[in-house]
Amino acid sequence: MSNFIPDKAGRSTSPRRTTGRHTQKLPRGSACVSCRERKVRCDGNEPVCLVCERAGRTCIYSSTKVAPAPGSTAALDAKLSSLEERMRQLTELNADVDEYDDYDDAEGNFISAHPGPLGFDVEEIPIEACRPFIDIFFEKSLGYLLLVPPERFYDDIHNADPKHQPHPALIYAMTLVGIECSAIRAVVEPGFHPSSAPLKADVVLTLARKHLDASLANADRLLDHLQASILVAFWLLRQGRLQEAQYMTSTNARLTVIYKLHQIDQVAMREYLESTSTSAPSIWDGTLLRKPSSHQELGFRIAVFWQAYYYDKFLSMTTGLLSAYNESSPEEEITTPWLRPMEEYKTGQALHGPYASFGTLTDLNELESTSNHPFTTLVLKAVSMLYRSSNVLVDPLAAEPYPAIDSMRILLAAATKMLDQLPKVQKHSGSRGSSLLQPSEMVITVVECMLLVTVINIHGAAESLPSPHSFWDKEQSQVFRIDAARKVISRGQLMKDANAPYLSIGFMLTPACKVLAEHSRHIRSVGWDNSTSKGGMAPVALEDIEKELSIGVSLLSDLAELFPVLEVQLEKIRAH
Repeated sequence: MSNFIPDKAGRSTSPRRTTGRHTQKLPRGSACVSCRERKVRCDGNEPVCLVCERAGRTCIYSSTKVAPAPGSTAALDAKLSSLEERMRQLTELNADVDEYDDYDDAEGNFISAHPGPLGFDVEEIPIEACRPFIDIFFEKSLGYLLLVPPERFYDDIHNADPKHQPHPALIYAMTLVGIECSAIRAVVEPGFHPSSAPLKADVVLTLARKHLDASLANADRLLDHLQASILVAFWLLRQGRLQEAQYMTSTNARLTVIYKLHQIDQVAMREYLESTSTSAPSIWDGTLLRKPSSHQELGFRIAVFWQAYYYDKFLSMTTGLLSAYNESSPEEEITTPWLRPMEEYKTGQALHGPYASFGTLTDLNELESTSNHPFTTLVLKAVSMLYRSSNVLVDPLAAEPYPAIDSMRILLAAATKMLDQLPKVQKHSGSRGSSLLQPSEMVITVVECMLLVTVINIHGAAESLPSPHSFWDKEQSQVFRIDAARKVISRGQLMKDANAPYLSIGFMLTPACKVLAEHSRHIRSVGWDNSTSKGGMAPVALEDIEKELSIGVSLLSDLAELFPVLEVQLEKIRAH
């Protein structure tokens, strides 16, 4: 069993993240009628305040007309307008985030928005020119949590009904990511030659944005719109265009809440069982998406939600800004089940299986069956644990809503349990059939690195606790962190040897290198007792620590050449 966890384990969920942002007091009488009646703090945002927006209530100001009913297109426009104000506040907060201090220069490649140089007046690109890049995209689609089968996608392109064809926004978003995948593949595989007619990314980006705007304005194929917007946002992140990526990702997250994709619970699942009356009320009544037409469409909605969730959490950890999901609010509580293979939705099997959702994230009994989880669920659980651990690291003594120390214990127990189960996942998937990593093995390696960094974060928080609060030996915690950091770097080397450059691996290398750099300084300043083992592990010599640190920095440097956003991470390590 992994040696990352102390003997005790409590039970809780992660604490709320504190931001240090203060809300200005509204002038008397400026709150909306609903907030005044409930005697809650109102932000005064018109036409819909944030409190009413989250609760889905009609928002009325004494001097204004009634706001549009929730779920209408006008209400959606109002919600997106309020989101722009939230993004402005996030941008102000961004100026206080330490990791971007060194990039507050005239070029602003890492913190400023990059409006496209082209207007929307560009020629459409034929699907034949996009297809080579879409093919490359589908080769990597597991890494993007996109579960649309290629054969279905291409069949739908030729559907006689345009409303059943993939939206052009999705086609261009896939093409955009495929262009980047093609360029990266050309670097890591010298014998690879991309399409003979390369497309320009800025042109494809402009077309994707044009059709994204049209899709939302016309409420046209909104699931395609969400998937396309998620892909474009992640592409922007990989280019280091953080503010644009943050804005789009936050918008996507809010849309999933407006569409009720975050609460596809057991009641919603039961609507599709044969015994359920078709005339019964539906959670989709009055929503823009309406009731799914099939089990498979329900599966796609679940997939799109988790896709948006994953990128929101990933980008929040990358930028240090707030997640767009307010999980402490009952209206935004996540009850959508973990994702199952799309084939199980097609046959209806996913609707009959045991229900497991976000609330079971740290359930050790549920984690016992990790080897049966789809790869996408493994990734989602790992990023959820990583996000929680990053919150604990920010404020390890936060007492609300649950005691943080108990939260740290149970989260560490869950991460350790999942790490212990990964070899079974490897065996269950039939991997390791050749010397090269298979796509499933690459995903498992990414999951392992996320869990290892979760361990690093929690033990780092434990080390920072004052003595009366320390619930395990701090020197032992340091040993666990070093062991986890070394494993992350070894997995990074494994991915490099397999010509598998993953952006997420680059972000996991950063905390691993930090741990080794800190330990190297510690040994040089106060020494390290090499005569005894610590935490059941043999001590590591200084020269070995510095050698592995050098490997980690080199791996991160190589990845930064492919993903500009990692330059920020690289500078943080060099400054260390």
